[in-house]
Amino acid sequence: MLAGSVKYVRIISDVECIYSGKQISILNIYGAESNNWGFVARPEIGLLAKFNYDIAGLLGEAYNYSTNKNNAFNISHLSQIPITIGVVFSPR
Repeated sequence: MLAGSVKYVRIISDVECIYSGKQISILNIYGAESNNWGFVARPEIGLLAKFNYDIAGLLGEAYNYSTNKNNAFNISHLSQIPITIGVVFSPR
């Protein structure tokens, strides 16, 4: 796509805080269960670029951080950085 073909760009942002509870890890036929609680913070930012009336592109990045602990696997917190790339079709 050419840079001149983008009609507009919208910046999208979001912050979520979620309570998280039970953790279950499945290991083949065995499982490890942990009942604890924690909080999840998930700030997210992205771009939505509309190319024409029907098609847009989406690019987003987030950071997930959870305070849950799991003593069976020596985990003190969980975190990840997901990146989202997509195409949005809007039917008329």
